[in-house]
Amino acid sequence: MEAITWDVHTSSEELLVEVCIKAEKENGHYSNYGRGYVMVKISDDIAVKIGGLVTATDIIPRIARIIAHLGQIQGGQVPGPVGGGLAQGHLFGDDGADVIFTSVSGFNTYLNKRLAIAKKTIDLSGHPLVLCHLDLGRRNVILGDDDTISLVNWNDAGLYPRFFEVRVLSYVNYRCGPFDTPLDEDITTFWGLTEEEKRLMDLMGILFKAVGGNFIILQVLFFCIFCYIFGALFQQDSHTHNLTVAFVDYDGGAIGAAVRDAYRQLQGNKFPELIELSPLQYSQPSILESKVCHIDFWAALYISPNASNRLAEGLTGGTSSSSYNRSDVLSFIWNEARYSTTADSVAIKLQDLSEAARIAYSNTNGAAVLQTLPAGDAAAISVFSDPWQLVSINLQPTSQGSRLIYNTLVIILILLQEFFYLGIINGLYAKFKVYGRIRPGRIVTVRLIISILYTFVGSLCTTGAIWAFRGGWDVNGKQFVLTWMSLWLFAHLNFLTFDVFSVWLPPPMVPMALVTWVMLNITSILLPLALSPRFYRWAYALPTHAIYNLLVDIWSRGCNPSLYYALPVMFAYELSSLTLSTLGVYRRSHYGFLELEKEEKAFQAKVAESLATAREDSEGESRERRRPERGEEEGEADVGDEEAGVVVPTHRRGTITTLADREEMAGRIWRETTQLRQDRSRTEADANFGGPCFELTFNNK
Repeated sequence: MEAITWDVHTSSEELLVEVCIKAEKENGHYSNYGRGYVMVKISDDIAVKIGGLVTATDIIPRIARIIAHLGQIQGGQVPGPVGGGLAQGHLFGDDGADVIFTSVSGFNTYLNKRLAIAKKTIDLSGHPLVLCHLDLGRRNVILGDDDTISLVNWNDAGLYPRFFEVRVLSYVNYRCGPFDTPLDEDITTFWGLTEEEKRLMDLMGILFKAVGGNFIILQVLFFCIFCYIFGALFQQDSHTHNLTVAFVDYDGGAIGAAVRDAYRQLQGNKFPELIELSPLQYSQPSILESKVCHIDFWAALYISPNASNRLAEGLTGGTSSSSYNRSDVLSFIWNEARYSTTADSVAIKLQDLSEAARIAYSNTNGAAVLQTLPAGDAAAISVFSDPWQLVSINLQPTSQGSRLIYNTLVIILILLQEFFYLGIINGLYAKFKVYGRIRPGRIVTVRLIISILYTFVGSLCTTGAIWAFRGGWDVNGKQFVLTWMSLWLFAHLNFLTFDVFSVWLPPPMVPMALVTWVMLNITSILLPLALSPRFYRWAYALPTHAIYNLLVDIWSRGCNPSLYYALPVMFAYELSSLTLSTLGVYRRSHYGFLELEKEEKAFQAKVAESLATAREDSEGESRERRRPERGEEEGEADVGDEEAGVVVPTHRRGTITTLADREEMAGRIWRETTQLRQDRSRTEADANFGGPCFELTFNNK
C-alpha cells in the first residue's frame, strides 16, 4: 500500500480502482455485493464505496434539469419518433410498435387495447407532446473529464407526454434505487406534475407491467414449444433401430449368409432392425406383403428360392450366364405412402444392405469363383461383378412433390382456416348482441349448422387441391370421397375445439392456446413416433396423428389400418368439444342476458328521470302563465238547479302529475323505443351481409 500514493483531487479513476483492489485484499470489505456495492477500507481515515449502485449524488439534479429542459421542447400533435416511423423502446416491446402513429387519438387507441387486460383506459388528450429520451439508464449518461454530461443512445427518443420519461426511469434503471428514486423525485419537483399526470403515470406503470408480463409469458411459451419440437427431432438417427424390417431366406444358400454377414456389419442404432422370420411360417412373399400392409414391419426383405444355385450356374458361362436374371434374387416390399421421407430412408438403408451383402458374397466366395470363371465370357464376368439387383415392390408409390407438406402445411392451413372463421362468427355474434336475445338452444343449432357447412366446403376444397396437384399419384375417386369425409370430421372437431378455447379461456390466452395446439399436433406427425423419445408417444391421443394415419390408410388402399383407434380418438374430441361448446353458449347467453338486463334497467331509469324533469319544467311554465284570478283558481261552475245552490269545483290539469301517470308514460316510451331498437338491429344485420340475427325472444310489451 505504501508504494501507491493517491490523492482524491489529482489521481485518476484507474489508480483509485487499483488502490481499492489491493486494499480489499489486505483489509477486506464491509457490507456485501447483494446490496450492489462494497465498502473498501483504504486506511484508518478513508473508506471507498465501489459497485454498480454507486452514483455521484450531484449528478442527479443536473440530469433532472436536463430532462426538465427536454420537457419544454414541444413538437406538434403526432406522437412517436421525430420525423415519423415506428415507435421503439421499453414501452413497445422488443420489436417496437406495430403501427405508425398519426395522431394522439390513434396513440390512445393503441395504449387502451393493451390496457384492456387490466380493465383500464387512458386519455392523453390535453397533454402536449414533448421530446423524451425514454432510455435514461446510467449506461446512457456520460460524465466527461470537463464535468459535462452527455446523453447517448437516442434510438427510443420521440415526442410523447412528459410523464412518459418519468415512468420509464424505474424500468431502465432496474434495481438501481440510489439513482432512479432521487432522479424521479427531482424531475417531479422541477415539473410540478399534476394529479392527473401522476394518475396517468400509474396507468403507464400498469401498461409496463402488462407488456413485461406478456413478454415473459410469450418468451417462455415459445421457448417451450421450440424445445418440444426440437426434442421430437433430436437424434432421430439414433432411433432408426426402432424401425423393423422382416427378413425371410427362401433360398437357404450363400446369398442368405452374405446378407447376414452384411447386417452384422451395419447393425446399430442408426440402422433398421432386421428380424429374420422362418420361411416355413411365411411360405409366400404375399404373406410378407400382408405384414407390411398391416404395419407390422416397415419393410420386408426376402431372397427368392434357389437364388444361390442360379447365381452359381450364371458364373459358369455360356447360356446360363446370358440368361441369368439379376432381378430374381433379392427383393423388398414397402409402402412409400407411410411417412414418405422415412419410408425412403428405409429403402436407402436396404440398398446399402444389398451392396454390403454383395461385397460379403465376393469376399467369401470370390476366390473359388475366380478359379472356375471363364475368362473370355463377358456375360459370366458381368454376373460376377454385379450378381443381383435389389428389387423394390412399392405398395403405394408416393413421389409427387406435394407429399412433403401433407403432414405439415396442409394440416396447419386446415387448423388456421377453422380458427379465423370462428373468430368472424364470434365477432358477428358480439356485434349484433345475439347472446341474451336468442334462446341458447337456437344459437347452438345455428352455430352447429354453420360449422358443419363451413367445414364441409373447406374440406372439399382442401381435398380438391390435393387431387389437383397429385402429379400422377395413383389414387381414385373412392379415395377422394373418403379423404374428403375424413378431413371434414377433422376440420369440424377442430372448429369445436377452438370454440371451447374461445369460451373457457381468457381472450388474451386464446392466441397462445392456438399456437400451442397447432404445434403439438404438427409435432405428432413430423416423424413416426418410433423415431422420437418415448415421452412423445402420448401424441397418439391427438387428433392430427389420428387423421394422418387414417389418410395414409385411405391413400394406400388399406395398407395402414388405423380405423380401430383413429375414429375413436377423433369422435372423442368431436363429442367432448361439442358438449363444452354447447355449455359455453349457455354461459355466454347467461352473461349476455345480464348485460342486456343491466342496459334496459339503466335505460328505463334514464327515461323516467328525463320524463320527470320535463314534467317539472312544464309545470313551472304553466304556473307562470296562470292568471291570479280567484274565480278561475276556484273554478266554480253552477250546474243544474240554481235554487239548490249546488256548486261543482273543477281543476285545470295541464300536465301529468301523479306517479301512476308518470309510470304509464315511461312504460309507453320504453315500449316504443324498444321496438325502434329491434327494427334498427334488423336493419344493421341486413346491411352487414346477413350476420346471425333473429327475432328477439322477449320484449316488454
